[in-house]
Amino acid sequence: MTTTTPPRSAQRSPSGSPPSLPLGSTRRRQMPWIAAGVVLVVLTTLGFVFVGQSLSQRSPVIVAAGPIEAGQEISRADLRYVDVATDPGLSTLGPSEEALVIGSVARGPVPEGTPLTADMVVEASALVPEGEAIVGAVLEPGRYPVSGLRAGDVVRLVNTAPDADVLGSADLGSAIVWSIEPTPDGVGADRFVSLRIDEAAAAPIGRAGAAGELLLVLTGNG
Repeated sequence: MTTTTPPRSAQRSPSGSPPSLPLGSTRRRQMPWIAAGVVLVVLTTLGFVFVGQSLSQRSPVIVAAGPIEAGQEISRADLRYVDVATDPGLSTLGPSEEALVIGSVARGPVPEGTPLTADMVVEASALVPEGEAIVGAVLEPGRYPVSGLRAGDVVRLVNTAPDADVLGSADLGSAIVWSIEPTPDGVGADRFVSLRIDEAAAAPIGRAGAAGELLLVLTGNG
């Protein structure tokens, strides 16, 4: 009697399970997953390198070490350095420009941690020139430009007292805004404005400001 041997593909293991695939075939199926993993690792590494370079592009700038009052002469103890992401559009000062700040006077209040700029300070000799004075006034909304008013602006001063026109004291001349800030209580939209004026006009402007009758008009020279 002749016995025919079935093909290898039809043979089964003693347990009845299909025969295992050759080792080379398994490796070929795993290769795409391995390649994808390598690509992912490379991309992740490049991402970390890019983020690290972005974070490293920081430069030290001068900031206020503590609160600086308007008119305060600035010393080295009032300054510290902080590394920040630099922006070409910002006029911050670096360590090499420290001399522009030390010995100068703050034009207005500077909160702690504020990056300093050249516009925030003025030479001590130019703080209050001879023949001029600084007067203050608490102004309600409507008595000063709501937006756009800042230190250094030129404003026209108007006395709005009922009899100002009769007495010829409605026009109080011009002034330079020295500083502008919220009132100490921080309530409402009132502003405390310091004005640099001619010393001879200090009395009438001071009275109008104290009586709440002073109006600030931002002029074309502002």
